[in-house]
Amino acid sequence: MPTDHATTAPPYEPSAALTGALKAWHDSVEEEERLRHAARKAVADDLREYRIPVAEIAEHVPWTTATIHGITNEYGVGDLIRSNAPGHADRPKYKPSPALAAALKAWAQSVTDEEIARKTAREAVADDLKASMISNSEMAEHVPWTEETVRVIAKEYGVPGGRRRKTRTLRSKLAG
Repeated sequence: MPTDHATTAPPYEPSAALTGALKAWHDSVEEEERLRHAARKAVADDLREYRIPVAEIAEHVPWTTATIHGITNEYGVGDLIRSNAPGHADRPKYKPSPALAAALKAWAQSVTDEEIARKTAREAVADDLKASMISNSEMAEHVPWTEETVRVIAKEYGVPGGRRRKTRTLRSKLAG
């Protein structure tokens, strides 16, 4: 009688490279989020300090005026100056503060770092799939992606087919 590879093969353990890549990616996602919030706070600070209209600051940041209105609510900026307010046209043209410029630059770099870390994690998944010969469904149990995403990663990195399949039978579901 044929044996079931899923029950006779030793259980899969993610490699140190995969574990490290996933941790680095997770950390980069958290850092990107932290720096995005810092950039949003810097926008609110500039609005509060320079008393400029939302549309004016929108020319200098990667967000729409609607998003900036959300930022003003989130950080309690208060009353906003309108573009047509008396005397507003006579003011010097707004230039982002050094703090806002630095916050936007740091956030942009963190976005790039997160993309690199995600790519590295995806490569590590592909490497583990090749080395361990496990199925996409088995890999999905160890990574933050669905089986379908693991399948896309495998295809993207040329992982050969014919790897061990985890048999999903009623008997295996009832057993554990």
